[in-house]
Amino acid sequence: MDVRVVLAILNSGLLNRYYRIISLEAGRALAQVDIDVLEDLPFKRPSAEDERELLDLVGQRQGGAPNPELTNWLEVLVERAYAP
Repeated sequence: MDVRVVLAILNSGLLNRYYRIISLEAGRALAQVDIDVLEDLPFKRPSAEDERELLDLVGQRQGGAPNPELTNWLEVLVERAYAP
């Protein structure tokens, strides 16, 4: 799997919310990433089609100004991987 897809998933709002809930780091002074918690994050690989689309969207976002529409579509693709 392309590292850009992995980073898109790890930096998604979905995994950020999940991490904050299980790590209890939100709102703490000097909060740090807990490797044990990071290793326990559920990681789902998107479908091949969604993976290609994630790569395309990540490419469009790189080096450009923040684009809420692209960000929202990235979130949809990541959440779709976790949907039952």
